[in-house]
Amino acid sequence: MSKILNAVQKLSELTFVVPRPSEIKMSEIEKTVERIEKIVDDFTPLTSDELKNSLSKWKNGNRNFNRKEIKKLPFIMYDNSISLNDMSEIFRLMNFSSERQLKNLILAYLLNYDSSNKTRLLQQKILLVFNNEKNFSGYKSKMLEKIYRARNFIFSDNCIGNMAQLYLKSDLNNALEITGLSSEFIKSSKFVQKSVKNFFINPVSDIEKRLKILDTLNNESDIYENIFPEIADVLIRNVAESQNFETLKLGKEKCIEVFYKNLGDPRFGKFKFKWNRVSQDSREIFLHWLAEKDLNLFFQIIEQTALDRMWRYRKNFWKSYLPYISNTWVFLGKGAQLMARNLGDKIIGHGKFEGGEANQSVLVFQIGNFAFTEWSHNGKLRVYTAGNAHNFFGRKNIRREDVINSRYVTEWIHSAPQAFSWQKRVGDWIRANCGIYKTQKDWK
Repeated sequence: MSKILNAVQKLSELTFVVPRPSEIKMSEIEKTVERIEKIVDDFTPLTSDELKNSLSKWKNGNRNFNRKEIKKLPFIMYDNSISLNDMSEIFRLMNFSSERQLKNLILAYLLNYDSSNKTRLLQQKILLVFNNEKNFSGYKSKMLEKIYRARNFIFSDNCIGNMAQLYLKSDLNNALEITGLSSEFIKSSKFVQKSVKNFFINPVSDIEKRLKILDTLNNESDIYENIFPEIADVLIRNVAESQNFETLKLGKEKCIEVFYKNLGDPRFGKFKFKWNRVSQDSREIFLHWLAEKDLNLFFQIIEQTALDRMWRYRKNFWKSYLPYISNTWVFLGKGAQLMARNLGDKIIGHGKFEGGEANQSVLVFQIGNFAFTEWSHNGKLRVYTAGNAHNFFGRKNIRREDVINSRYVTEWIHSAPQAFSWQKRVGDWIRANCGIYKTQKDWK
């Protein structure tokens, strides 16, 4: 809408001298029309009604198209009713010395890019026009000049791979700028989206380079929102497989930041469906990362309060079970929320804890078919059947009474942690009921 308003404003500022009818020449009218069209929009694809009308005329054998209709014929080419022969006929109707008609042909290619014969035919035609009609210095449009210079990247058989190489050598936006594909409209095209997705799916660079480009996508998430699931699928696995500690640490933090923001919480809530396009393996890795983040946040807050000097024993114990934890959720009291913000870490999804001490917090997590609740202080460790505790996860707030009055299976006091007293009792229970065997050396 802002583009239209800007165009109207520019049109209102134009001054036209209206000559007598006898002085009007068609060439002057055509120049004025071209001038107005350029101001209104650089690329103007067909509206739905125009598309239907043009298709209807074409199907009925009517080839009597006016100048405006011919200019927009490229946008009907990908309709199922249009054959390769029809496309060749459309080419003959067009005048490629007109920059506008050439631009529309290119735009149709970018918007509809796929692996079909139609795309291949368009590639061949556009390259033929570029190589035979005129050289780049003859184009008035800077964008068209850039596309001409990059023609062997954009219209070759290996165009998607070529673009990935450009993203590798330069940052994403710079690569799109030098190839003439930097407008928001073109960034959302199938061609650009597929080339960016391909850069991640068939990585030709190290993880750090891909994380840098992931930042760019995150800053323009409204443009790239449709390809985040495919990118998440491959990048999460690549990061998890990294043998470099710093790369793994940075990658985990960046993936959590970007994919949690753009795909939502994969554990629960209305955004869970967005993760359906992410493989089960990558989802499980991401869930473990979230569990680790929740666990670290929980124990960082405990450390800040200094109300449980034995908190390290609990942290070491539960970290040994981290690969088996499937769901986590943290409830923070008012004071605990303030502490979390002061830690300088970005807090992801959590709930508010009410009815207890301000500095108190509760960690809820699931192992197998059971849910556990750990208190920051002044609370017993309890275990529930997953069915009885399912409403703990993802809640925006919970009261102390909701936790202590819920039906539980058993409970433990954190007694004699130095002697691994409570750890052994809880570990034996987990082994008997969840089939996970850990020993004292795992809890140190």
